[in-house]
Amino acid sequence: MRNMLRQILTKGNVEAYTCTMTLAELAPIRRTPLLMLKALVRSQTPEFHRDYLPPGYPNDLDACAAVIQVMRGLLKNEKGLLRNLLLTNIKEFNHQPIDGAVPSLDALVVIIDQNMAARKQLKAEAEILRSYDTTMTTRLGFLRLYTVFHHIHRDPTENISQWELIDQQLEYVRSQSELYRIAYGRVIRAIDKELFGQKKI
Repeated sequence: MRNMLRQILTKGNVEAYTCTMTLAELAPIRRTPLLMLKALVRSQTPEFHRDYLPPGYPNDLDACAAVIQVMRGLLKNEKGLLRNLLLTNIKEFNHQPIDGAVPSLDALVVIIDQNMAARKQLKAEAEILRSYDTTMTTRLGFLRLYTVFHHIHRDPTENISQWELIDQQLEYVRSQSELYRIAYGRVIRAIDKELFGQKKI
């Protein structure tokens, strides 16, 4: 399940990372990491269910509840890992000093993939970059920009997480025209390149 979730977080077309309802219309959000993981796990073979999940899944309510609890714990941990990777060489972790420039967007993609891929799936850098299309790479750039913004400008008196801030912006962008969304993606990449693409510390 961990590998499935990591694929969703890094490459999935996620509509919201924390929120389950839209702010504008209070409508259910379908493409959240938890719902996407639930659907992916449920779609696995009976053999997978038998070998890796509690007896009775997916028909037994207690078994389903136990699986959901595991998924929630995994999601919390993996979102924390992704946040830390997005802040590579921007914030110190575990008393380890920053050891170089903030990585470019391509370098960040490689760092995230290498740290969130299963060992058997480790690939060369060029192969990793080929496996991320422009939309996926732009999303990671977007996540980094808003994670950095939250890290630097977070108001201690406001109880809003980086993921809630990200979800709000994603909802706003989704509500705009296709041309706006295309232009927005280009702006994200341009800002990322200006801030982090020239080996700046």
